[in-house]
Amino acid sequence: MSEAKKHKYQVSEPVSEAYQIPVEKKVNQFLEMAQGLPQSALQEIVEKLEQLIRNKPKGSEFSSFLLKGPFMSDSQLEEFKSQRKSTNLWRENPSF
Repeated sequence: MSEAKKHKYQVSEPVSEAYQIPVEKKVNQFLEMAQGLPQSALQEIVEKLEQLIRNKPKGSEFSSFLLKGPFMSDSQLEEFKSQRKSTNLWRENPSF
């Protein structure tokens, strides 16, 4: 994780990425192990990887979560805009 993404108030929190193996190293370890496998096992791995790629969702989980969420009707949107305008006027000109 880059320094910019770390929370600025974490003082004595352990760095979790220190305990994780980087993806590149995992891939290299996997390829080294695969070199000693027979052709049939390699073919099985390739088929399973292709199946994983095909079945992986296209968008992120968050995107699909948002798309499955509720929608505002036009009247609800207009009411929201009106309330937001009133709230902004109140915040700019407090009555106290």
